[in-house]
Amino acid sequence: MNKIFIIVILTFGFSIQNLFSQTQNCKFEYDPSQTKLEWTAYKFTEKTGVKGTFDKITVTGTTKSESIQSSMATAKFTISPNDINSSVPDRDSKIKEFFFELPKNQKPIVGTLSDIKGNSNGTAFLILNLNGITKKIPLEYKIDGNTIVATGELDVVDFGLSKGLAKLNEVCLELHKGADGKSKLWPNVSLKIESKFKSSCK
Repeated sequence: MNKIFIIVILTFGFSIQNLFSQTQNCKFEYDPSQTKLEWTAYKFTEKTGVKGTFDKITVTGTTKSESIQSSMATAKFTISPNDINSSVPDRDSKIKEFFFELPKNQKPIVGTLSDIKGNSNGTAFLILNLNGITKKIPLEYKIDGNTIVATGELDVVDFGLSKGLAKLNEVCLELHKGADGKSKLWPNVSLKIESKFKSSCK
C-alpha cells in the first residue's frame, strides 16, 4: 500500500512539473557573440568545398520575443566584403580585388528575413542584396533548444557577378585545377547561419 501511495505521489509530482514547464513564459534574445555565418564556395570539376566566413556581421532590428522566429522577423544584417575571411590571406585579397572589385565597388551585403514558417523545423526567405541586386534565397532552418541553424544556397550569377567569377578563376587558374586537369570555379555558394539565443523564462 505504501509503495502504491509513493508511486501516485511521484506521478502527480512529475505531471505538475511537466505542466509547469509547458506553461513557462520564455523570452528569446539575439546574441551577436554566439552567431556564426559560414559560406562554402566550390572549385574543381568534382566540386570541392572551400569554407570561409566574415570577420564582422552587423545585425539590427532584433526584438526580445516569445520565439526565436519572431525575434528575427524584423532583423537586418549588413556585411562588408572587406571582412571576408577564408583563412588564406592571399586568397582573400584575390577575392576582394577580382571578385568583389574592391576598392572600386564598396556596396555592402545586406539581408533581411521574410515568410518565416514552422516551429522546430521550418522555412524562410533571405532577402539578399548583393552587388546592388536583390534576390530571394530559400532557407531551411532547425531549432534545438536555444540554437537555430539555417541553410541555403545562392548563385552569384544571379547577382551580376559572373564577370568577377571569371576573373577570379583566371588569376587562380592553376589552383582551381582538379583531378581532370580542368580549371573550374562554381557559381554556387552554400550558406550556413548558426545562432544561439539568450533566453529568460518565468
